[in-house]
Amino acid sequence: MDLNTRTLLLCLAFALTRAAPLQDSATDDGLPDRCSGIEFDAIAPDDKGNTFFFKGNYLWKGFNGPAQLSNEYFKNLIGQVDAGFRMHSTDNPDDHDHVYLFVDDKVYSYFNQTLEEGYPKGIQEDFAGVPTHLDAAVECPKGECMTDSVLFFKGQDVHVYDIATKSVKTKTWAQLPACTSVFRWLEHYYCFHGHQFTRFNPVSGEVNGSYPKDARSYFMRCPNFGHGGDYKGRKCSDVKLDAITTDDGGRTYFFAGPIYMRLDTRRDGLHAFPITRTWKEVTNGVDAVFSYTDKIYMIKENQVYIYKAGAHFTLIEGYPKTVEEELGFQGKVDAAFVCPNEHTVRVIQGNQMRSVDLTATPRVVTQEVPLPVSGIDAGLCGSEGIKLFKGPQYYQYDSPMILAMGRIAVQLQKISAEMMGYDGQYKQKQFHGSTGNSWCVDTQGREIPGTRTGPGKDSVDCSKLDDRHCERHRNSLEGTAPGGAPAPGSYIPQCDENGQYQQKQCHGSTGNCWCVDHLGQEKEGTRTLPGAPAVDCSKQDGRVCHHHRDGVKTVSDDGAPVVGAYVPQCHEEGHYLPKQCHGSTGYCWCVGRDGKEIPGTKTPPGKPSVDCDKLDELKGHCKRHRDTASGDQDGATQVGGYVPQCDENDEYTPKQCHASTGHCWCVDRRGRERPGTKIPPGTPAIDCTKAGPVFLRLDTSQGLRSLPVTRAWVDLGDRVDAAYTHTDKIYLIKGDQVYAYQVEAPHAPVDGYPKTVKEELGLQGHVDAAFMCPDEQILHVIRGGRMFDVDLTAATREVNKQLPIPLKDIDAAFCDRDGVKLFRRSIYYKYFSAMDLVTSRVAVTPLKITSEILECED
Repeated sequence: MDLNTRTLLLCLAFALTRAAPLQDSATDDGLPDRCSGIEFDAIAPDDKGNTFFFKGNYLWKGFNGPAQLSNEYFKNLIGQVDAGFRMHSTDNPDDHDHVYLFVDDKVYSYFNQTLEEGYPKGIQEDFAGVPTHLDAAVECPKGECMTDSVLFFKGQDVHVYDIATKSVKTKTWAQLPACTSVFRWLEHYYCFHGHQFTRFNPVSGEVNGSYPKDARSYFMRCPNFGHGGDYKGRKCSDVKLDAITTDDGGRTYFFAGPIYMRLDTRRDGLHAFPITRTWKEVTNGVDAVFSYTDKIYMIKENQVYIYKAGAHFTLIEGYPKTVEEELGFQGKVDAAFVCPNEHTVRVIQGNQMRSVDLTATPRVVTQEVPLPVSGIDAGLCGSEGIKLFKGPQYYQYDSPMILAMGRIAVQLQKISAEMMGYDGQYKQKQFHGSTGNSWCVDTQGREIPGTRTGPGKDSVDCSKLDDRHCERHRNSLEGTAPGGAPAPGSYIPQCDENGQYQQKQCHGSTGNCWCVDHLGQEKEGTRTLPGAPAVDCSKQDGRVCHHHRDGVKTVSDDGAPVVGAYVPQCHEEGHYLPKQCHGSTGYCWCVGRDGKEIPGTKTPPGKPSVDCDKLDELKGHCKRHRDTASGDQDGATQVGGYVPQCDENDEYTPKQCHASTGHCWCVDRRGRERPGTKIPPGTPAIDCTKAGPVFLRLDTSQGLRSLPVTRAWVDLGDRVDAAYTHTDKIYLIKGDQVYAYQVEAPHAPVDGYPKTVKEELGLQGHVDAAFMCPDEQILHVIRGGRMFDVDLTAATREVNKQLPIPLKDIDAAFCDRDGVKLFRRSIYYKYFSAMDLVTSRVAVTPLKITSEILECED
């Protein structure tokens, strides 16, 4: 087994430990202990992927943690649960993902922990023909069973209930032990009997493999039990894939060495399985895999195995065949993929890509093209384009055509932890297996004050901590002493009228004071002793084109030139030349001082270009734009295209609207949209005669709207290049000037400002972005492809560290408990910390800025 395969196995084992942990401690408080070898009455997952194990009047939530009374979680549940399952019926959204629990002759239906109206009912009302006093039940989706079904167990009989037809067929599976509970996990079915389990086929009841096995080694944490799932692996981004594919059912599989894993089952957990468990004829791994219609094609050396995806993967008669027989060519296959709604498989061999029409008989290569990449391990094509995996990185292309036309490799991107099935972060809620206590933590694993609850009590919703969190912390301290008062000498948090922490906290008994963040976490370095003064807790250079040009990646990581990149043309003093041309396409256009294209000025190669130096002297600029918006030779407007509205002088009207979409926005005299002015159809129109540069509050619950920058910061004028906050002030950088204002409205200017960037921060040059992380005193300034660190506590501020970062042309940056976000136009890059950013050698996968982040229209 090679190093990369071992690495992946370790990585997957770590993912497994997150999904099905392996060490539970016995209880000493009278609660039942599942590690003692008890026999479960029922096992069922819920709509969120939590798995519940039932015994008597108790249940266990998840694969670790203490027991609690069943009716504390499932309200209004009366009696001991005999059987349970999670409904899978996508054709019936009113029932899909509901949890059904069976007690004697009754059935309860829950969704989101709430008992559905009209329940409990008699079993016959919902499941006619199904017996009462069941032993077990389990859902079986179409594709694993012949139709969406539920299997009900009683003795050796299995009653197969068809959800669509509401019919029941009874089978007898004598080869299977009498199941007291049945559990479906990651497409596998497990019959629990005593403290053991047996895996079986849900269609035939057939048992394959060495069974029974002890459940304590696989489905719970118990001392002295385990099956090797406690490996400590390296990052999942360090793995090497052999193949990856998504089938017609939306199931994504990746393969490495002798194992495979589903990536689309994160709700219920992740687990690596041997390839031979699902595709028993394929041994010693695979070279390439692709899906087409309802079949999955697996290529190993010169053999092609084709499996039909039905209730289970079944090898089609007559296979395997040679690659030449099946696909019409010879040689080792590195990767293969089929794009959605296409009938062509693209096969990669070395630096060649062959296309084979899968509808043709016989199949032959219809096209062969050279690729700008080689050494590919796996390929996948989906709605986001093509990913070609190479070691721990991948190339991304928009389509097969773009890939085939490429002459130079695009930049490699790092395989992210999310792509491999886990994020490596702390879960918001933490549990102690021995004591039963639970609490919430921040992104660094630190306990958040006031969130700890004891066993059997309703735990805090860790996803809603910002809602009166301090008040909840304060209330949790009540009753810690006789009479319901807080215990003498204990710290009582001070809250504001909204139930949030006051910035300054003091201990009534010790006299110590300190500053806290919005979650009540103490800010390092702010604690003062009684009698000591308390900390006040409330408290561009013009070479922009050069920075842009320096930030363009013109050479790949392999040292080859990147063809097709636009490189801006700059004046020797560092600003943009008015006329810009693309060296590869031949198009030319005019730009403003910010380098942004001026609408209506772009001309194709061979056509006379606009005189950008005399643009302001030329009349009819809007008319030229309107003329270029005509999309055909007759001058007719393209359907659905935006056509600018011009005044009587053929200049832009301040307000522009898109006739097809209904959106309206304000523009400047050159037709450029003013940020923050676009509004959707049906909303009150904006007065474009008053529109200017804007800002937007994202943390207000009173609705979101943009306001002119000068409304809050009167001296800023037309733009802000960077912003950061420190103590009780907000600092805004514009050009080579730093402006300082009080944080609290009305944002009064601080005396002595503005200052130059050199005076304030000890560095010179244009600032692209700046940010400070919580509980830190270091300002991180981004300029081009470097980050400069400035200690804001120093008497004379100066750069004490500068390091390269894997990105350039950053517009803005932000750091909070979730990490660092670097924004560039409509996307952003996310890093766990500033350290993670500077130690990275390649850029992480960019993410799209969503409406949830900026409340913008897509």
